[in-house]
Amino acid sequence: CDGSRAKLLTNRGRPDAPVLEVVEAWEAPDNPPGRAQGSGPPGRVFQSADGRRSAVEAPDLHEAAERRFVQEAADRLVAALKGGSARAVVVAPPRALAVLRARMDPDWTGRVAVEIDKDLTRHSLPDMARILAAG
Repeated sequence: CDGSRAKLLTNRGRPDAPVLEVVEAWEAPDNPPGRAQGSGPPGRVFQSADGRRSAVEAPDLHEAAERRFVQEAADRLVAALKGGSARAVVVAPPRALAVLRARMDPDWTGRVAVEIDKDLTRHSLPDMARILAAG
């Protein structure tokens, strides 16, 4: 999973020689860069005591959309694992992995066998299998 793509895969092979198959794949809707999403000058805050003004940093709408997508992917993964005994290997870049961890419920956390902080979303299934088997 990354901020714009997620795949739920199953391993039909062995841990040391995985044969991966796609169960589900999701893509985020179009998410232009933050500079293209914001408009207007930054907000201002007025201090009541002395009347000074301060600029307030505008939220990064691009990053917020990526975070929402990763949270939704985590919810889908939890739903896919409910009721079964399968263990999960979670692969995501560090920032997405942090969002996934924060979204995990305690029941799901115990079913994660390994967390790998890499972005493999653009790799082919054979490349993913080779990278996972090596590391």
